[in-house]
Amino acid sequence: MDFQHQYILEKDRALLRPLELADYELLISFAMNEPEIWKYSLVQAGGAAGLKNYIQLAIEGRNAQKEYPFIVFDKKTNQFAGSTRFYDIQLTNKCLQLGYTWYGKDFQGTGLNKQCKYLLLDFALIP
Repeated sequence: MDFQHQYILEKDRALLRPLELADYELLISFAMNEPEIWKYSLVQAGGAAGLKNYIQLAIEGRNAQKEYPFIVFDKKTNQFAGSTRFYDIQLTNKCLQLGYTWYGKDFQGTGLNKQCKYLLLDFALIP
């Protein structure tokens, strides 16, 4: 995995692209209006400061080659829906984990997550 590469994963329902600092504006409504999203999150992203910290930590993880965070776009509704990532990336052991996934309440239970996980797993299996 090249951590400097801008990987875009896409299928009929979902588009995942690398999370950027500017995505704060696209995700702030979730941080401000849906506090229940963060109830069980390891990194709290509620409120403006929380979301800025969340995105900054995710990008730092990518720069350290330990994580690769994505913003999730729902092509069915034409809206940004949340975020997901590869984390605990161990290139020498050829393993990683999927997680840090969250979606706004309107996107939960819609099948979007299933397609996102398919995209992530399919990408991870590429030699």
